[in-house]
Amino acid sequence: MGTIAACAPIAFRFSQATAIQPIYAIGAVVSGAMFGDNLSMISDTTIAATRSLNVELRDKFRVNIWIAFPAAIVTIMIYFLTSHQSQTIEYKSYNLWLIMPYLAVFFLAFTRLHVLAVLTIGIILSVFIGLIAQPDLSLLQLNNSIYSGFLGMFEVALLSMFLGGLSAIMQKEGGLEWLIQRIYTMTRRFNIGQQRAGEIGISFLVVFSNLFVANNTVAIILSGDMAREVAKEYSVDPKRAAAFMDIFFICNSRHYSIWCTIVACLFNCQTFTCRVDWFNLLLLGIGNICDFGNYL
Repeated sequence: MGTIAACAPIAFRFSQATAIQPIYAIGAVVSGAMFGDNLSMISDTTIAATRSLNVELRDKFRVNIWIAFPAAIVTIMIYFLTSHQSQTIEYKSYNLWLIMPYLAVFFLAFTRLHVLAVLTIGIILSVFIGLIAQPDLSLLQLNNSIYSGFLGMFEVALLSMFLGGLSAIMQKEGGLEWLIQRIYTMTRRFNIGQQRAGEIGISFLVVFSNLFVANNTVAIILSGDMAREVAKEYSVDPKRAAAFMDIFFICNSRHYSIWCTIVACLFNCQTFTCRVDWFNLLLLGIGNICDFGNYL
């Protein structure tokens, strides 16, 4: 939501300057944010999915990219074909050193370093480059920036602790087993293979969890234990299970209502209209269906 909130005002001004229809600008903002979140190595949903299934970030990335990247390419082509005007963009200078922390985190994520170690290195490198690039930047300002980042994740961390306790209670009292059995019953109705049935069950787990909690990270954490049990029972590759958990949280339109309301209010259009041009999200779902079809 932070990416959408930050990019929506820019897209709003850009649409006014270039006469782009608001629904196309909104679709580009939301679809682009979801694509980046799906493949990002430092995304909270990526970290939650990989830690829940005990898999490496790079392994989950390799599975995700074959589903998400084609959807992004087709989305770009659709936007290119629906564009009828061109405009010269002013060149602005930039500093390559400022993106070094992001590149470092991205490439370190492909190593066997723990995710906390990767993020810590990224923070230290950001502080070091920040002090060099901006000599007037004080340590107090850097500390405040880091503190603001931690504070922004406090709610998710607190919810994670409560959900961990709730999950343990569900497991002890048999609720987790009951829910898994319901998933088994549902997936057996499909005339598909065992592995594919398990992957569909994991996908439904995240979708239904997100329906009730309306938070992607919390939904992944809540369904993490159940997804791990389903993956074990149905012999689903943990890397694929983590990828589907991170992909299918976007299938809940209720979760988008907050983000869609933000951009709809800014662009002065209805939220229903905003959902028309989320090409990337639709194509991502189609990509998953095609991926399921490989095992039918």
